[in-house]
Amino acid sequence: RGSTVRRYGYVYDAPGRRVEKHELDAEGKPYNRTTFLWDGMRLAQECRLGRSSSLYIYSDQGSHEPLARVDRAAPGEADEVLYYHTDVNGAPEEMTDGGGNIV
Repeated sequence: RGSTVRRYGYVYDAPGRRVEKHELDAEGKPYNRTTFLWDGMRLAQECRLGRSSSLYIYSDQGSHEPLARVDRAAPGEADEVLYYHTDVNGAPEEMTDGGGNIV
């Protein structure tokens, strides 16, 4: 009753990393693609075709502990930097914007 069902498809590479996510239309055809770029086993970037992208920054070269995410809404627009706050094991607990507000 008035609800919309959304369906998604996913593509994974041999090591099991998600490399693509897409929404499926009523005929099952993919659209609204998001691709995921990896640096080893660390997520490096998300790209949404023709829309926005996110770049992931880590605390150290060999670390999997996230430090920040840089979001670009569209070409020519200002980037937004969001900061991860992690527990003692490096797992993200919350994220804040440049003003310290939890997002």
